[in-house]
Amino acid sequence: MENTFSHLLILRESWAKKLNFKIFNYTFDEILYFIGFSLYLGAHFITGTMFNTGAIPYKIFMASAVIVGFKIILYNPIKKNWTAALCILLMFIFHISASHSNLPDIFYYYIMILGAFNVDYRKIVKLTIIEVAIGLLITFISAKMGTIIGLTYDRNNGSYNLRYALGTIYPSDLAARIFYMSTFYVMYRKFRLSIPEYLSLLLLTVWTYLVTITKLDTILMMLLIITAVFYSKIVGILEKITYKAMIYAELVAVAAICLLSYFYTDSNPILRAINNIITGRLYFAREAFNRYNVTLYGQNVLQNGSGGIHHGSFDYFYIDCSYIRLLMMSGLVSFVIVIGLLAYLTYYFVKNKFYPLLIALFLVFLSSFIDQHLLEISYNILLLSLFANCSYFFDNIVPFNKSAE
Repeated sequence: MENTFSHLLILRESWAKKLNFKIFNYTFDEILYFIGFSLYLGAHFITGTMFNTGAIPYKIFMASAVIVGFKIILYNPIKKNWTAALCILLMFIFHISASHSNLPDIFYYYIMILGAFNVDYRKIVKLTIIEVAIGLLITFISAKMGTIIGLTYDRNNGSYNLRYALGTIYPSDLAARIFYMSTFYVMYRKFRLSIPEYLSLLLLTVWTYLVTITKLDTILMMLLIITAVFYSKIVGILEKITYKAMIYAELVAVAAICLLSYFYTDSNPILRAINNIITGRLYFAREAFNRYNVTLYGQNVLQNGSGGIHHGSFDYFYIDCSYIRLLMMSGLVSFVIVIGLLAYLTYYFVKNKFYPLLIALFLVFLSSFIDQHLLEISYNILLLSLFANCSYFFDNIVPFNKSAE
């Protein structure tokens, strides 16, 4: 058995060397990855629009996984048997969670994380921004021309504030997508923007609010701009905080939202005030606990959101918070793994002084309390940095604080 495995490794190395070439400064392993990744990214983007594609995106998901899987098998290093076994074990866990929850994102996202090994993360970010921007432009034009439906909503509070989805399935999804792409653009620029870029980002923030009337994402975009303005000072502050303190704060925050959701009641004025601030998310998270128990490996949580087309009245029930959604739908095991991954990324970014990535992680972490897009690839690509080459984002802006090691 051991001789067979050794023979396979030798054969693998031989094929990898034969296919070791470059096209336009892209190595063959990067070409494989970006073909698979771009297919998955585009197909996932389509699922958040009004394009009527049926099951086609999910077939593209599978094709992209096969392509990236080939890259993993051929090029990812196998230094120790236990690391390969762990990767395979996690794959099975996420596949089980995806099957139980009828939510495939967690499985395919994991494949993309593994496939990103040694791929230039800067190229991943650049491709994502360009592909999503083109996708949004096509969606907007299609909605304007009537090729797809451009949905319009109102707040139902007598204010007649109309909200536009512009070809996406819901205004808040459009706002979240713009927030994520803005964050990754600023991260790509390492938070060093020119005056025209600041003005453009500010105008985009105002436009996003006027179109979608989504307060929380607008606040996050304003926070992004403020962070860019005071980037050097913020990095200086981060240098004085240990990674352990950051991780503890993250874990406490996630535990707090879970506990607040579980114990939420309308009779408590403090909880009711928090619920109003985050637009009812505590109430519906509590409803999730009322209707379903937490499972180890996930379950199908039936939900009716406001996105898309509805005929007649319906029972609205939707879990917006990514952490509650992950816990209730993907199960306790996947929840612990993903939260552990976020904690590890915090340590990894601090240790290697990847401060643009660290700040982007904090913004994504905050967004995930209000939006469900943590593991949706056409929104959030930050987790792909785990095994990718992130050297571009090294930022030695202030003297290193050894206590942060």
